Formats: sequence, C-alpha cells, structure tokens
Amino acid sequence: MNDLKKITSKNNSLIKLVCELNQHKKQRYERMQFVIEGLRLVQEAIKSKLNILYCFATAVFAAKHAEFIKSISMTTNVFLIDESLEKKLSQNTTPAGIYCVCQMSMQTLNLNSLPSKGIALIDLQDPGNLGTIIRTAEAFGVNNIFISKNSVDAYSFKVIKASMGSCFRVKITQIDDIPSFIDSCHKADISTYAAVLSENSSNFLNIKFASRAMIFIGNEGNGLPENIVNLIKYHVKIPMESAVESLNASVAAALFLYKLYI
Repeated sequence: MNDLKKITSKNNSLIKLVCELNQHKKQRYERMQFVIEGLRLVQEAIKSKLNILYCFATAVFAAKHAEFIKSISMTTNVFLIDESLEKKLSQNTTPAGIYCVCQMSMQTLNLNSLPSKGIALIDLQDPGNLGTIIRTAEAFGVNNIFISKNSVDAYSFKVIKASMGSCFRVKITQIDDIPSFIDSCHKADISTYAAVLSENSSNFLNIKFASRAMIFIGNEGNGLPENIVNLIKYHVKIPMESAVESLNASVAAALFLYKLYI
C-alpha cells in the first residue's frame, strides 16, 4: 500500500469535502455527491455499479483488506488517511475504517413516463423509516420511490445505513408538485391508494391492488394531508386493535408493498 497517496492534514480539501457532504444537504445536492462508510456499504455500492469518486481508508483497514483496496484502486482514487482524521469523517459511533464519496443518482421527475408500480412518501421525517421503506420496496419488486421535497433527505447517512444499500439500486425521485403528480398517475391509468385511518376507508384485507398502482404513505405524526387524500382514488385502512391508533410508517408501507407484491 506504499504507492497510495496519504492524507494527514484535517485541512486537506478532500477531507473538507467529505465533512461538508456529511453535514449539509445543500452541499450534497449542489455537487450531486454523498458519502458512505463501512466495508459492507462500499461493497454494495460497487456491486450496484455506483460511481465512486474517492475512497479513503486507514492504514489498519488497508492492511486487513489489502486485496479489496487493491481492487478498488483500479477504478477509484484511493487515499490512506491518518486514524486521527476518522473522527472528522465517520458518522458512526465506531469508525468503519473506509469512506467513499459517491455520485448521486437522484432521478428527474417525468410526469409523462411514470412506472406501473411505485410508492410515494409524503413529508416523511424519520431517516430510519425512509431507509427501511426503500429496502422493503426493493425486496417486493417496487423499484420506483417518489419522495416529496419536504421529506427527509434520501442521501443522508442514517437513510443510507437503514436501507443497507437498496438506495443504490432503486430509482428515487423528488416530487415538487404533489397534486400534479397524482393527476398524472390517473391520466396514465395508474390507480392511487392512500393509507388513511378513516371509518370510510376500505379494509386493507379486502383490497386487491391494480396491476398499475401507486401507494401513498404520509408523515409519521400527521399522516397524509387532507387536501392530498381527497385527490387519491382509494383510501385504505389496516385493521388493528383499537388500543393502537396507528402503525409505524415503515410497517404500514411494508404491508402495502407486500400486498402489492403478492
């Protein structure tokens, strides 16, 4: 590993770049870049053919995974970093030893070319929920996820970690105008389904999803806004014991996605 470039200063421009991408959503989207850390996520990124721009590894990690570092250095700029810099780069309580800057693959919304199946997340705020939903969606064959602009950032560290690499493979698209999006679904003969806790909602157990379907899941605390619910064709409620008011957003999404899958 003696031929790898070494970074020892916290003032190095690439170290500053990683810190900025970690800390600021604005920087991530201006550069269309984000950071991943840990061997498993880096392996998932490579397997998913993600464009990895820079890789940083400690000497200890590089020595332990010499063949992996040799392989990744064939296509990516790899730098050895002092372990003292890890605290600046890592967002884990236990530093992972390897960090990569990757190119973002956020999709541009095309209302004239919508997929036959998808899930739309409106004002979702919990990164763990979003990451879990992304992974669940991929597991059940839904590879298009639409996220309202006021939702948690899909490329934040906690979302990436919770998705366990699924965010590298599914298509993630931001919705700026939700009513226009719903209208375009209907024009494309895509049935829309909202998770709504209402007495007038249809029983989840009795619903058979159309082959062309878009599922809508709302904010963890408030659900879907009423003006959005009124635009969606089918309102569906998951039956449960009366002592529990609602399910976690990722659990509700998982049930809807599974029913769509089967």
